Amino acid sequence: MYVKLILPALTEALSPYWRPIKYSLFPPLGLATLAGFLHESDRVTIEDEHVEPLSLAGSERPDLVAIQVYITSAHRAYKLADHYRRLGVHVALGGLHVTSLPDEAALMDKIRAEIKTAPQVALEETEEAERRFGESPMAEERRALAIDALINLQRIGAARSKASSFLERYPNGPYTAHVQAMTGVHVTPAGPEKDKSHTCPCKNP
Repeated sequence: MYVKLILPALTEALSPYWRPIKYSLFPPLGLATLAGFLHESDRVTIEDEHVEPLSLAGSERPDLVAIQVYITSAHRAYKLADHYRRLGVHVALGGLHVTSLPDEAALMDKIRAEIKTAPQVALEETEEAERRFGESPMAEERRALAIDALINLQRIGAARSKASSFLERYPNGPYTAHVQAMTGVHVTPAGPEKDKSHTCPCKNP
């Protein structure tokens, strides 16, 4: 069996202020520990995006992909999971993010799977998740998925209305470009604020 173990990059690892020396001194050992439990006949690879870029090009198809997910790497982790699932690969997610938010992670996984095939169900589930989980770390993605569901239901007006609120709230988020492309709604740049502390000296008080 061919097993690929992946540690997606943390959001902060993409910052110019990231210090790789600190990471190299204290690397996470979770995936290496997991690899130690596999049978000696299994082929195992560990790919850490903090060490080298992960390429999705080509037609490589492992039997199993296991992804370790932290809160700030969740967006990247779900993108990787979607890629391998489209190839027919069984994908397992674990780590702090999934452990701390198991119910929401499971519901979000269900929503992603239904967004194209059953958009009405997916939309209702985003509303359920909104009621149950509110401003969780997955709120931004959840709200973007609700817009996708509306687009797939051909409810364009409702999608554009939600998109306006979404882009006002998340003008520079990881889903901003996607929402703009799907709805045609764009972020309106804020104009310069007027200085109200000055009055024209030519006017009488």
